[in-house]
Amino acid sequence: MERKHYDSILDRSKRIVWQDDCYIDLQSTSSSAALQARSEDLGWVQKYQNQLQRFLTKTFLEDILTHLKKVDVLTLAEEAIIKEAGQLKDQATMLTTVLAGKESHGSDALQGFITSSSAPVSQLILNYDSMVKKHKEVLLQQYEHYRERDSVSCSKLNTCSRTLLLIDGLSDLQQKEHDLMQVGVTRGRKLNHLRQLGLAKLFEPLTRVSLPPRVSLTIGVSGIGKTTWVRHFIRQWSQGAVCSDFHFVLPFTFSELNALEKLSADKLVKMAFPYLSDPSLVLSSPCRTLLIFDGLDEFRCRLNFSDAVPCNDPKKEVSIDDLITNIIRGNLLPDVAVWVTSRPGVASLIPGGLVDRVSENSRIRSRRHPNLP
Repeated sequence: MERKHYDSILDRSKRIVWQDDCYIDLQSTSSSAALQARSEDLGWVQKYQNQLQRFLTKTFLEDILTHLKKVDVLTLAEEAIIKEAGQLKDQATMLTTVLAGKESHGSDALQGFITSSSAPVSQLILNYDSMVKKHKEVLLQQYEHYRERDSVSCSKLNTCSRTLLLIDGLSDLQQKEHDLMQVGVTRGRKLNHLRQLGLAKLFEPLTRVSLPPRVSLTIGVSGIGKTTWVRHFIRQWSQGAVCSDFHFVLPFTFSELNALEKLSADKLVKMAFPYLSDPSLVLSSPCRTLLIFDGLDEFRCRLNFSDAVPCNDPKKEVSIDDLITNIIRGNLLPDVAVWVTSRPGVASLIPGGLVDRVSENSRIRSRRHPNLP
């Protein structure tokens, strides 16, 4: 009987210990849940911090600050600290830093404002990651099947085709009337007038004080590998290997554009990339986009920069040749970068004053100067 009583005491003791542990676990679970909830609140701000830094505009920042003051999340002193942080990117960082010290209500207020806003910048902030991921996947899948064909047509893809020759000192391409004459522009020049332009630097400023080119033109005789080079660039960008400062790269070929008659810039992008639900998001500032037009010499229309009907509305339908002309001229989509490839003779149709950078794709150049790729 005493033995049973002793065992009963031991059992009770074990149960008490278990109950104490259970109590501690409940406390711990409650504390962890609170920390997790706070982490999730702050996590929304952290999740979209990069997008805020990339796409936040001055106007949209003013709207955010006005809203946060209205709901008593932000004080006048905190607003001043944010505005005095420096450049817009720094102000975005300071905004998230200030809100991080306000626990959930700061993050909730910012999240509520951005998610309920109809401004294009808010859609970029919220949807950029999913949009660009889908776009890169589609491009990579589309251009990957060209890899084997490109390797056969240009067996030196990994060497000479990764470097173009930058042509300095061209005054006006209209003065050049023949392929060989055009390519011969750089022949006989001293090497200090010839500059290698690698794949990663194709659209970068050449000096610290210069701006990146808006319109780039790559010339080369027929069959030299211009299209192969473009495809290689698209694959590399889709994998994040080059030009990551471009948020979107939208490639077109003139042979495909030949089938079109009349359309708008928005409709062109929507037709080619239907998964980009709102083309205006990727065709305007603050999004940095590169439009590629490959093979101007295959275009059935002759670009007429003198008589083209001016158009600055991306939703207005115009003839396909007027559309391309207005994009190159900068009337349409002035914030996008444009890359055109062509045989030199046809490239002379583009006024030199509209072209910021001219490069040459030439294997002959490599053989004549062994120290150039």
